Amino acid sequence: MEKVLIRIPSKPQYLQVLRLTTASLANRMGFDIDDVEDLKVLISEVVTYVLPINDELEIVFEMEEEKITIKVFANQVGYSDGELEQEMKMKQQILSSLADDIVFEDKCVSIIMNR
Repeated sequence: MEKVLIRIPSKPQYLQVLRLTTASLANRMGFDIDDVEDLKVLISEVVTYVLPINDELEIVFEMEEEKITIKVFANQVGYSDGELEQEMKMKQQILSSLADDIVFEDKCVSIIMNR
């Protein structure tokens, strides 16, 4: 397994770096264009959700023979506000339809995509 680690300030202008990195790594692994686009959407949505409530994010790309796992680590992943929490539950359902698996934990969101 190969790992790539990126740590970014929690600012929207760094989202493009993550999208490009995600696309580049997935393309290098042989993912088709549709899966690459899905991964870019997934990383964008997850990071956009956790940006406002964190100072810094750490993203780990774990590349195996037939899958990529992208882990987004933050001090806080979920909102305590009921309305925002409800919005995220809807977003989770949409994201789950794009990824082979997506796991939301206290300080980490993991996106798993098989080739």
